[in-house]
Amino acid sequence: PLNKIVTPYQKTTARGSQNLISYISLYPFNLESLKREIESLKVDKSHLETEISNLKKMEEENQILRDELGFKEKSFEVIGAETLGFVPEVSGKILIIDKGKKDGIKEESLVTLKNILLGKIVRVEENTSLVRLLSDPESKIPVETQTGTKGIILGQFSSTLKLEKVLPEEPLQKDELVLTSGESGTIKGLAVGKVDEIKALSLFKEATVTPLVSYDKLKIVFVLK
Repeated sequence: PLNKIVTPYQKTTARGSQNLISYISLYPFNLESLKREIESLKVDKSHLETEISNLKKMEEENQILRDELGFKEKSFEVIGAETLGFVPEVSGKILIIDKGKKDGIKEESLVTLKNILLGKIVRVEENTSLVRLLSDPESKIPVETQTGTKGIILGQFSSTLKLEKVLPEEPLQKDELVLTSGESGTIKGLAVGKVDEIKALSLFKEATVTPLVSYDKLKIVFVLK
């Protein structure tokens, strides 16, 4: 009979309508769930980018440490330290580092980075220390050039250093590397900078020396104990 044919069709139609109504009623929930999932993925992506950045920074720091340890003589202990900023001084800038007495830091210890002399420890607290950089006008370091010409490096109120007390007969060339001479408690052979502008005075020669690093951008330094 006709009712036997219609009834199954009605049941099928009814089930389809119920499923459609059920999907439509769940659609706002599905949309909100999708939005939350997208936001969660964005957060995860941000965390991953931060982690990758941190890993790159750690690798750079580890490479610096490997370079530093590979250069230093076995008789010296190298202590890595992070910079904490500068102390304003009338004469120049004093760098603050996060290592102090508890780490074995002592006054007059040399501070370096990648075989480059940065300065000396001038004050030590329990957890921090102060470094007088070579750029400080009160800094004075005996040096020699690659060709053996001796002189004195002085800090000054600028981003460059000043080479003084060079005998007029001694050779001095632009772009020549300036190194510590090993006198006055320094280690021989630490790089200081490169000769730039040369001036011939009545009694001595002098020159402007450009440091090999930017003192304002230091993040990690190494103290020789």
